Amino acid sequence: FVMDHRFLLRLYHRNWMQYDTNNYNKTILNLVSRGNDSYQPATVIPREVWVYHRTFWHNLTLPILTCKPMGRLGNIMGEYASLYALHQHYNVTVVLHPLMKQSLGNIFPHLTIPDFQGDYDDITWKTVSNIESLYNYAPIELAASGLLGASHFEISNFPFEIQLFHRFKTELKNEFRFSSHINTYVQTFLNKITEIWHSWMYVAPVFIGFHVRRTDYAEHAK
Repeated sequence: FVMDHRFLLRLYHRNWMQYDTNNYNKTILNLVSRGNDSYQPATVIPREVWVYHRTFWHNLTLPILTCKPMGRLGNIMGEYASLYALHQHYNVTVVLHPLMKQSLGNIFPHLTIPDFQGDYDDITWKTVSNIESLYNYAPIELAASGLLGASHFEISNFPFEIQLFHRFKTELKNEFRFSSHINTYVQTFLNKITEIWHSWMYVAPVFIGFHVRRTDYAEHAK
């Protein structure tokens, strides 16, 4: 995963950068002079240039990241996994967006990203996303590493950072354990199908799962 150096240089000239300009200038010059081999696997920002802020907001260490859920279940699971991986890689504070909690909480009751404690107002959060029209989410790693300052950031626009969260597959399987209610419902349904199957077949049934895309698939198929 290669850092977009031109993007980093453009960031330097943006007015919303809220930290020491001289220090940031040195950091950028250091980053753009590096070869690709110097970076940690799957991350954009090497550890030695992370910025640690001793600033708190709502009793949480800044920077803080959350993710605004977009799409349906699969997209939101990927957004959660991306947020989870940012915390694991960068040790950054992450909290669960109230809408993501609403979307995932009843299905997956074992999520470990904590809820945001307090009244959530989108206006007070800085948005970080992909670079223009590119599927490149380097800005969220800049925020996670502390290079965008001691602030609270809301990730948007469908982040699905497989290169970050693929190494946490085991942990994410635990995060995405279904509720006992769903497990019981599904097992009861499968047991009923098995009983019907055995009423006219001697061999055990084989269950195959299909991912059926809805709404957007007809347009996509064109």
